[in-house]
Amino acid sequence: MDLKREAERRAILKAQYRELFAELTRIFAEEDPKGLMNDDGSNADEYEGEVGTILPRLPECDSCEDVQGVILDEFNRWFNGDGGNAYIHRHSAERIWEAWNTHKQR
Repeated sequence: MDLKREAERRAILKAQYRELFAELTRIFAEEDPKGLMNDDGSNADEYEGEVGTILPRLPECDSCEDVQGVILDEFNRWFNGDGGNAYIHRHSAERIWEAWNTHKQR
């Protein structure tokens, strides 16, 4: 993975989808599926990398289950095959599906 290229793509997405990007980042920080968050929340941006690869794939999703699959795919990519299982991403997927649909209606 080219980290510089990922950071550039993420910056573009953050500008294009400002509120949605922030909301997805907050969802993952709250759900914390990989246990990465500090107790004081000082690393609230910890999941921005994953959001940067999940967000561009949301237009291909037709359901919450599709979002769940995208999350699992991307977490497996980011965590070298240790992205967890579909069950642990279910609540995040539900919240992201709702946020995506709200975003599309604007």
